[in-house]
Amino acid sequence: MVDPELVARFANLFRGNTRSYGEYIEGRKPPASTIKDAHYTPETFQKHLDGEIGLGIVPIRDDDTCWFAALDLDAHGDAPDIDLLALEERVREKDLPLTVCRSKSGGAHLYLFGSEPLPAKVVRATMSRWAEELGHAGCEIFPKQEHLPDIPNEGKQWGNWINLCFFDAENPDQRRYAFEGGRRIELDHFLDIAENRRISAAVLVERSETSHSEAPPCIQSMIANGVPGGYRNEALYNYTVYLKKAFPETWKDKAFDLNARTFDKPLSHSEAKKTITSAGRRDYRYKCKEEPCRSLCKSSICVTRKYGITPEEKGELEMGSYPDFGPLRKYMTDPVRWGIEVDGKEIVLSTAEIMDYKKVREAVADSLTRLIPPMKNDRWQGQLHKLMTDAELVEAPEEASTSGIIRYKLQEFVRKADLSSDGKEPKDRDDLLHGAPVVQAVKGKRFVYFRAADFVDFLKKTKSEELKGPNLWMALRESGIEHKRVRAAGTVVPVWAVPLSEDDEIDIEEPDLEPDL
Repeated sequence: MVDPELVARFANLFRGNTRSYGEYIEGRKPPASTIKDAHYTPETFQKHLDGEIGLGIVPIRDDDTCWFAALDLDAHGDAPDIDLLALEERVREKDLPLTVCRSKSGGAHLYLFGSEPLPAKVVRATMSRWAEELGHAGCEIFPKQEHLPDIPNEGKQWGNWINLCFFDAENPDQRRYAFEGGRRIELDHFLDIAENRRISAAVLVERSETSHSEAPPCIQSMIANGVPGGYRNEALYNYTVYLKKAFPETWKDKAFDLNARTFDKPLSHSEAKKTITSAGRRDYRYKCKEEPCRSLCKSSICVTRKYGITPEEKGELEMGSYPDFGPLRKYMTDPVRWGIEVDGKEIVLSTAEIMDYKKVREAVADSLTRLIPPMKNDRWQGQLHKLMTDAELVEAPEEASTSGIIRYKLQEFVRKADLSSDGKEPKDRDDLLHGAPVVQAVKGKRFVYFRAADFVDFLKKTKSEELKGPNLWMALRESGIEHKRVRAAGTVVPVWAVPLSEDDEIDIEEPDLEPDL
């Protein structure tokens, strides 16, 4: 007896019309085939897998969808059995989501399984094309109908049923097995593979209509499954936005075609024309935040599609709309700083930062603890141009300039030296090797010597390390401080020298330094 858990998984794959099912009994001569006007049950599937009755399921349901479909490649009469190895190789080569099984007559059933109900009309069209690709055009396709018509006084017509695989599953001689990887596989392996290959209606549309493979997932789903009557105008609007991107020459005709094909009750020609004309205007976008798109939205997939949303639009969906930028202020410091208000709160940026929208986003996250949507930098440049046209110029005091800040930091640093020293003791220079500034006298005027690396270390410790590299050294030279070389503890040491005034303050107005070596 087959494990009931496997039976349940098998029954879940082969869900079909619940009004009838087929039975095939092989023990009789000739074998008996009947259709039951009844609902199949889990016990019906159990009997099939245990070899008591052969079960046949009608794939098409009363809502014209199906959970599974099959290509039936016959090998009746004297025809040789289907070469399952060659067939499976072609299926895998074409990357089709089909699972190959041997049929009771020696032919093959190629099953397609849905992760949701699939529209029978799209299934049959797709399976027909796949049959041609595999060299079996004209083979039987289940479901055999796209729609089950109503019979007066009787209800809907019964559909055609197909014999299922794995009859008498545990019998080593059973003939309806699955074929995968060049070999026969058992029921549990088949279930794993079949469940993994299930596809959605949107993927089915993508595979069936290659012309829509780059459409947003919501558009694919609407084309595959239709749209409720209350959202026909909205759906047609989004169809048109997509079609104008994908088919710039024929988008109007295709929009009218989708109106006729995908709605149970198409919009009238005049109403459809009004919607199509509106959506066809320049720069109109998908209405992702409105139904029916909102419920079908898969923005992470859509942004990868050629005719999907842009990264900026994805950011808006996930993070809301852009903030209000401005006004902009230009602070006349050295170097210049820019103050830009973001929803009324100012953040301050360098010129390089404000020119790069990525840096602006980072600054907003740092300062306002807020993640704003992404934007292409060329679009930001256009917005920034308008802000700079009306930017307010704000004068800054001298101490806000680089030279002013360096003067202040240098004053702090030189106080680490003994400023009361007369500077006449050359041995004091030995302290340079320990990272300390020292006072030395040259022709009666005192100077503070210091090594560049020691000043940089001081700036790091005082969190002023942005004053570094060429900018630092150029600012020092512009302040009149000179570079020289002195001897300390028998070693030649490169230093900078800053003059001291009589009241022990740095005096960099008129340096008068002479070489010491």
